[in-house]
Amino acid sequence: MTEKDNPYMLCTFDITNRRQYIGRDKQFEKLYHYVTHGNNAVIQGPEGTGKTQFLNCAFNKSRRRELAQRGILVAKLLFGINDEAEAFFGTIADSLVSAADILLELQDEDAQAAYRSISAAVERKRKTAGSRQGYLQEICMLLMEEGYAAYVVIDGFEQFVNSRHVTKEHHDTLRSFLANTTLRLVVATDYDFNKSTLPRHAAGSLLLQLFSGKELLLPGLSPEECTSFLNTMGSETDFSKEERTKLFQFSGGVPRLLCAAAFCAYEQRRSTGGIDWKKVRADAGGALRDLFDRWAKHLSQKEVDFLKNRARKGDLEPVSLSLWDVDCLGLLIKRGLVRDTANEEDIYLRDMYSIAAVLFRDYCRETKLTAYHDDTPDPSKPTVIVQAGANYIGDVSMKIEAKNIAFVSNGISIKELVHWIANPEQAGLATEGFQQLLGNTLKSRFTACLPENAIPQKTEEMSDYDYEVVCDEHYSAVGDKLLPSVPVNPDNEVIIDVEPEELVTIDQRFEAVRGRRSALTDEILQSQSERCRLFIKLSVIVEDALSAVGAFMEDYSPQLVLYGKALEQSLRDNFYAFFSKEERLRAYDVKTRMNDPESENTFANFNRDTTFIGSYQKLIANQVDHLSRYCVDHGISVQKKQFGFYAWTKWWKNLAYATDRVKNIRNKADHADSVSPQKGDLDKMCSELFGDKNQTGLLSSLTIGLDLWYHLNASNRTEMIHSFENTERTLVIKKIKQGNALDCRTEEGDFTVKISKSEVGKYLSEHADAQLCENQRLTAKLGVYELQDGNEFFHASIVKL
Repeated sequence: MTEKDNPYMLCTFDITNRRQYIGRDKQFEKLYHYVTHGNNAVIQGPEGTGKTQFLNCAFNKSRRRELAQRGILVAKLLFGINDEAEAFFGTIADSLVSAADILLELQDEDAQAAYRSISAAVERKRKTAGSRQGYLQEICMLLMEEGYAAYVVIDGFEQFVNSRHVTKEHHDTLRSFLANTTLRLVVATDYDFNKSTLPRHAAGSLLLQLFSGKELLLPGLSPEECTSFLNTMGSETDFSKEERTKLFQFSGGVPRLLCAAAFCAYEQRRSTGGIDWKKVRADAGGALRDLFDRWAKHLSQKEVDFLKNRARKGDLEPVSLSLWDVDCLGLLIKRGLVRDTANEEDIYLRDMYSIAAVLFRDYCRETKLTAYHDDTPDPSKPTVIVQAGANYIGDVSMKIEAKNIAFVSNGISIKELVHWIANPEQAGLATEGFQQLLGNTLKSRFTACLPENAIPQKTEEMSDYDYEVVCDEHYSAVGDKLLPSVPVNPDNEVIIDVEPEELVTIDQRFEAVRGRRSALTDEILQSQSERCRLFIKLSVIVEDALSAVGAFMEDYSPQLVLYGKALEQSLRDNFYAFFSKEERLRAYDVKTRMNDPESENTFANFNRDTTFIGSYQKLIANQVDHLSRYCVDHGISVQKKQFGFYAWTKWWKNLAYATDRVKNIRNKADHADSVSPQKGDLDKMCSELFGDKNQTGLLSSLTIGLDLWYHLNASNRTEMIHSFENTERTLVIKKIKQGNALDCRTEEGDFTVKISKSEVGKYLSEHADAQLCENQRLTAKLGVYELQDGNEFFHASIVKL
């Protein structure tokens, strides 16, 4: 049947007019935001959802002209990859050169001059470039020198991901271009990226890094959008409102499915005068079988089991999330094969998961639907279960299956470690006996753990900066599975989830063995935050216990991890407040070293407990002059000495260098197949942190952040603070803590006020009828404003409840 006979055929020609493309307004808006802010982006959705036409409309000629006026060149659409990967890079280079032609259409002399300069340089570089990769690099550098960002739009990008012609080196090469030039990608793919789609040992998981957080899923069209879509193909009178609703249910709003169903329904009416919906369902489903086969190509067995089970249920029957793998559902939703109806406007569909289309549900009902790849071990071989520790509340279980060996690792929580050290049943145990017991416990736990990932290895194309960021992200993700950090509540108040009597026991154990680190003085300890002190004390206790049993962890070095966490907590608690508030520093972009207030990666948008060490190190290194002038202008001193500008410049450079060295050592605390932690790494880190007879340790320097924050904050609020000190004020109780200690806020000024449990107890003993509750108001006498453990507050005593 021809298109003239039956209009409901999916368009095979390119649609470039935005008005002809129905729906996805939010996706267009988000894509343009990514492009104008220098981000890569990936358009995701199963085949038939309209990705190709989406890209055609998004980057039509008028839009490319508009972007060129903003310094962004968009190359013509490519599809996948040629047979040879080298040809792929050459095609990209040629497309970038062609994209520059749009500059001639701009009424801008500078743009046309830039075009002439680019054209002349291209001819020279084409003759001198030794390879197509080299040619692409020359073109990328040329455009960057001319002040242009370059975007290449690639449809069917999964062909690059899976092509047998693309090697690890090709991934590394493309990653190098994207990391070191203004080249960026907007790609479309039929399924989500995951590690299984990458070449084995692809360095740095290129695709995961490039597109993580920048995925755009094209959802199915809404019922109203389906109506508009059908109207662009045929007449409004072809189908009634009820019939259009039926077509929507058949298709789930997926354009390819909608066209197939409408085509069959139109043919039914044309040949018989009515619509036999059962026949429409059967005919459309048969016509779409090849498409559904391609949809199912990347499903795991868990996903197949879910779809088959769901297909046997009624359309609106809810699914219990507790019975299914949440990650499995998330991937199906991400692929667009299952609709997350929690966000639907239709009330009757809320809080349920539903297969996106009746036609696809029919396909899933068939028993022949099987997984193309299996994520379970071979049942013909025995599976060995290695249990590394019991479950504890708050721990997240990690299961890894490989070569029919299932390793279950819960890591270890700080709470669990504290329990081992401060167990009341062991309180009377002599130091030697306790060391042996704790050492054996740690040895047993950590040697049974199998890490999920090795530390990323540095490639020749990877800059030092890129490698530092990758290692920081990896350590943050994996390290918390090993020894999760002490929890912090949303307003960044320090919370130590350790009972007072446990802290006493930890202090006793620490004092008994602190001679191991003679450079760890009381002065260093007292200058740090409470969280940092806890990590340091646990580090010394653990290090001593492991040495007692003669165990040095080759896979994990828990004492090194703890020292690394102590360093991180000290940096965050001492520096975060200043670096996140001071105007010159607050918009610092860690990944690109640019001051961009609109960037999603600005320092101000991180909280202090998710900011990497590398953030501070790079921030300090790139703001030495500003930080030095600030310290001079505000009379900041170090160890009771005031420096001039050049002395401060040297001090900040040394701090950045020392932090960088310790950070690199700390990264080895994570598991590495080829670079395991060595004894010297621990000694080197501790020497850097605590110092020795000839030098001051890094931890002694980090409290400068508190001084900077004090001066910055005091300059803005000094007058109000002085007016509050030693006066009676109305407070609001925000939190009642252990022993009835109170955290309050002033009604005016919004200052934090702390009332100790002894002060509360004293008041309650004198007022038997007094009651405490959150949001209650009281009158209290404020003391002197203090700065302690990275927090500012008044101490106070209750006058009246």
